Amino acid sequence: MKMKQHLLASAMSALPFAASAADLPVKAPPYSAVQPVPFTWTGFYVGGSAGFIHQGTTATDLGGMLFPDGTELGITGTRGLFGVNAGYNYQMGAIVLGLEADIAWSRLNNTSTMPTGIGPVLASSKLNHLGTVRGRIGYAFDRALLYATGGVAYGNVWNKVNLQVDPNLGGSTSGTRTGWTIGGGLEYAVTNNWTIRAEGLYVDLGKSTSALCSGCRFGFKNTY
Repeated sequence: MKMKQHLLASAMSALPFAASAADLPVKAPPYSAVQPVPFTWTGFYVGGSAGFIHQGTTATDLGGMLFPDGTELGITGTRGLFGVNAGYNYQMGAIVLGLEADIAWSRLNNTSTMPTGIGPVLASSKLNHLGTVRGRIGYAFDRALLYATGGVAYGNVWNKVNLQVDPNLGGSTSGTRTGWTIGGGLEYAVTNNWTIRAEGLYVDLGKSTSALCSGCRFGFKNTY
């Protein structure tokens, strides 16, 4: 009986030791700083734009009946332009490839006058909206992107020619015209989700023809 009592007492005395060992502090894992995610231009984006558009449209008397043959009447002027855009970029090393579509609205409407033997001739041109679908290729300097761009352009163009003495004596053409555009810009990523850019484009929406009188036709070249 004495032997049994001794073994029981030894087993019970080991319990407090096991509990105190569980309470010993555990060494914390070594600290590892979180590495920042490298910036990339890859991804989809949407945005808005605001700027100026300058018209460089010309009107030419195709038959030389009123103007000297080859004389171009410039229709120029500058107005504000506001629009939206969306696109996708893909970065490979320092090279960035992209595709972008945009559309902008303007109240561009200008008129020029040419004196003739039957009175001044008025040539007018108006652009309601302008859109493009363009490819982009650029070189990234980390958060700065220098790029070239070009593609298809379209716009709602209205051209008219008439005599000043009789505004009803003339003709006009209107509708959506297509052409091309080329340009470039510089874009900078202010944060990982916001960028700003400065961009310039040259746009050519082709030629259209309007008749002033029987046998008298005017050709318009629409550039911006």
